[in-house]
Amino acid sequence: MNLVAEDAKSSDRVRSLSRNFCKSRNIGTVHAIWPPAEAGLGYSGDGFYIPYHMSNASIVSIHPYFKVQDGKLEEFKSLLPEFVAKTSTEEGCLYYHFTMNDDVIFCREAYVDGDAALAHLDNVGQLLEKALGIAELLRLELHGGEAELAKLREPLGGLTPQWFVYQDGVES
Repeated sequence: MNLVAEDAKSSDRVRSLSRNFCKSRNIGTVHAIWPPAEAGLGYSGDGFYIPYHMSNASIVSIHPYFKVQDGKLEEFKSLLPEFVAKTSTEEGCLYYHFTMNDDVIFCREAYVDGDAALAHLDNVGQLLEKALGIAELLRLELHGGEAELAKLREPLGGLTPQWFVYQDGVES
């Protein structure tokens, strides 16, 4: 499905509408087609256009792995729609998905920068506390440019994450 916006302000509205449209109909990507490539925006890969000035070094991805306690898997899974609902309100979220392997739940998530990642953690903080009451954080990885990861080092240091600093990659 394609939606067309006529200006930058409309583009933000189209992005919001298209995300809600997808969720309400349980369908995949909706493409917001504004502005054209010559306007300095590029395709993000998730169905939306992002500024070319957003580099791979500014994007922060968070990779938590949760091992759910015996007998608590259904309870943990019941939290997932709540996480998704809260996260869907965040402008800085690029993608947010849960996957599962037996009793291990993985959250695949990325944000436009370190500030957006911090805003997300603040937004879902109470839910995260509930989740950690019935699961162990097996592993936590943070990926991004050093300047963006620096914003997260103190607030998340107590969780002993592994820090992966961006080195090089393809820029759209």
